[in-house]
Order: sequence, then C-alpha cells, then structure tokens
Amino acid sequence: MTTSLPPAPARAGSRWTGLALSLGSIALPFALWWAFIRVLGVPQMIGKTPWDVADYLFFSTVSPQAQTRLLAAMSQTLPITILGMVAGLASAFALAVSSRMLPNVTRALMPVALFSQTMPLIATIPLFVLLLGRGWLV
Repeated sequence: MTTSLPPAPARAGSRWTGLALSLGSIALPFALWWAFIRVLGVPQMIGKTPWDVADYLFFSTVSPQAQTRLLAAMSQTLPITILGMVAGLASAFALAVSSRMLPNVTRALMPVALFSQTMPLIATIPLFVLLLGRGWLV
C-alpha cells in the first residue's frame, strides 16, 4: 500500500489545443456580445459593440476624457466593492468556524440557508424589502 498519487494521465491534446481553447474562451463572450447587438438590430444609441467601446476608450478624439471619467468612477466604486468582498469573506469565515465549533449555530441557520438556496432570488427581493426597508434610497 502506498500513499503516493497515481501518475497523471496523458493529456489528450497539445499545447496548441490548450492555447486555442484559452483564446476561444476569451473571444467567445465578445463575439456573442457583437452578434447580439448586430442580429437584434440594437440602435447605436442604446447598445455599443465591443469595437465601438474600444474605439471610444482608446482611439477616438475624446478618449483622454473618457479614460479620466472611467478612472474617476472606478476610484469611487472599487473601494466599496473591495470592502464588501472583505466583509462578506470575513462573515462567511466566521459563520463557517462557528458552525463547525458550535453545532447549535448550524441547526439555527440551516432553515435560512435552505430557504435562500431554494427560492429564486427575484422572488425574495420583496421579502427583503419588507424586512430591511428601503433605507435612504426613497
């Protein structure tokens, strides 16, 4: 009996296959975006193709102003996003540790977890609005 891992199976494909799959997985969303705009005939005022966005951000005469506005918006959004991600990860870690250490926490939170996983998100929004209120957004 051994505790070593079995040898890895031979990969079916070459390095070029992996490269093609990687490039395809990057290009596919942009191709679908472009096709969606063109096939449905979305007006230029409503939807832009990936090429239009790239032209606006990098090649047009208003690109410096567009980049400045985009960076200003990102400087407001990213800190809040990162703070929310850190808070979510910390609370998830705390819940995981507490549910492992204290089985009663698991028993108390399991109905909420099952409810949140089985109900569609769109169906729970009115419930959350009733429970939490609308805050300062009114």
